[in-house]
Formats: sequence, C-alpha cells, structure tokens
Amino acid sequence: MRFHTWVTSAVLTGVLSACAPGLRSVPIPPAGVLPPRQTLEVWRGRQATTLHAVVVTADSLSGIAITQPSSCDSCRMMMPLTAIDSVLEVNVDKAGMATFGLTAGLILSALLVWRAARAGN
Repeated sequence: MRFHTWVTSAVLTGVLSACAPGLRSVPIPPAGVLPPRQTLEVWRGRQATTLHAVVVTADSLSGIAITQPSSCDSCRMMMPLTAIDSVLEVNVDKAGMATFGLTAGLILSALLVWRAARAGN
C-alpha cells in the first residue's frame, strides 16, 4: 500500500471512530429521573432501543426514542425492568467529534492537495 493511501485510510478511520458514540455497560439506574441529556441504549433480547429523557420507577423504565424530541410525551416508551437484559450508557460528545472531524478534514484536504501537486510534476 502506498504511503498516501495508508495516511488517507488512517485519517478516515480516525474520523469514523470519532463519530461513533462511546458505550459503557451500566446497571439499571435507581428509580428517578435521569439528567435530560443522558442517553441509554436498552437491550431486550436481540433488540436495542436508544432512549433519552429516561425515567426509572420501581418496576419500569420509560424514555423517548433518540430520534424524537424529548418534549414528545406521546412518544414515550415504557418497558418493565424484568424485560431488560442490559443497559449501555451512550456518551456522545458533540464538541469533541466536531473538533476531531474538522481537524481530520483539514489534514485530509492537505493530503489531497499534496497528492495533486505531486501528480502534476
């Protein structure tokens, strides 16, 4: 593999990995309302649902699908705690992703300009 192809692949891999949210397995939170920006990926069998605006009671967990606004109370999904296999905390740091994406984009642009300049010689 040529050097510039390797560098381009490395930069693209970095950009894609920076855009992926961080996941961390957590126990089912205690009863209460989670912070509004807290996002959970709830697994039931082979199906995962990503929720925000999560509320936990003694026997159930409810939240709104991440694709819906947190103000949509009619979109709220409820599931019994006994039906939940596992919960993952989703850490989406938008500022970090934007900074890394911008930096990687500038590096990739510079590499493409360099490549075009070398091809012209």
